[in-house]
Amino acid sequence: MAASNIGHNVDVSSLESQPRTHETIADKIAHHYRCIYDLRTQWNDLSPISALPPEVLAEIFLHVAGIRASNIHSRLPYIDEWIYVSHVCRRWRFVALGCPALWSRLTVKGPASCQWLPEFLARSNQVSLSMAISFETHSSFGFGTPLPEELISIALSSLRRMRTLKIDAAPGYSPEIMKLLEGPAPLLEDLYISETKPSGILDPLNQLLRCPETCRLRRLDLKCPVDWAGISLSGLTRLSVGSSYRVMKLDAFLAALAQMPRLEELATDGAFIPNYYGEAHTPSLPTPAHLPRIRTLRIWRETAAQCACILRSMETPALAQLSVNAIPRGSVASQIELFAASAAKRKSWGDSSP
Repeated sequence: MAASNIGHNVDVSSLESQPRTHETIADKIAHHYRCIYDLRTQWNDLSPISALPPEVLAEIFLHVAGIRASNIHSRLPYIDEWIYVSHVCRRWRFVALGCPALWSRLTVKGPASCQWLPEFLARSNQVSLSMAISFETHSSFGFGTPLPEELISIALSSLRRMRTLKIDAAPGYSPEIMKLLEGPAPLLEDLYISETKPSGILDPLNQLLRCPETCRLRRLDLKCPVDWAGISLSGLTRLSVGSSYRVMKLDAFLAALAQMPRLEELATDGAFIPNYYGEAHTPSLPTPAHLPRIRTLRIWRETAAQCACILRSMETPALAQLSVNAIPRGSVASQIELFAASAAKRKSWGDSSP
């Protein structure tokens, strides 16, 4: 009976006012948090680094994130090594989010990239992009984890904005995904493609290299067997070619070289050597291509006959560095031919200024 009396004596009006009291206290707490936040902002404003202009602070962020690195092959900081600059304070975050270039150099590697790639592309606004994509990520045990097709689709859909693109290709992806590489890529200046076994990337790559809008391409590094027939890259300044599983046609390559008058550096590494033991057929010598700007020429892991053919097929009056490393295959005659071609090339050094 006593318990019943207690229930009847409860003041209902006090219960109804309790939520309003909680709301009032919550509002006061939020107000004090805002005051503390503003005081911390004023405190930060008094620190010496806050005297830096926003553009100087943004430049520092770009160096921390590796955006100013000139070589895409150089090791870039991982995201969690630099993104903290946008978490320090309100001003730093404002500067970081207002600097599209900070979000423009992207390394797409592993499924975790799904978490940040769309947001980075949005933050980069419409500035040109430098992107490295690894189709397959290998663990320390050697097991490969393929990149989700959706992620590759998001990355390659921004091809129009790319200034630099590096792809380590791997098999197992649909033709629709690979077709995104066909172009156009009107801003592309640096292209690096590598594959160790057929991945389906060659057809769209051949299409991209023949696309008229790829005319800004300056540096091309290929570790895959491209079909050089009909390719004209007149603005190219650096070319490196090689292949690990299928050779390229040397005659088509030499014909393409004739369309690269601005070339300054050329390197080949096992691009034309056949997989069988013996001496590869050397194509008939075309009219020598006049390449007046080449200063560096490196020919590695080709047969002696192929090395000699490449040397004879180019007029290089500005050549300053020559490196030839032929494989020990072929006849004595081809070795003598290579020696003569190298000597003739060395004799022409200094005939013309670059």
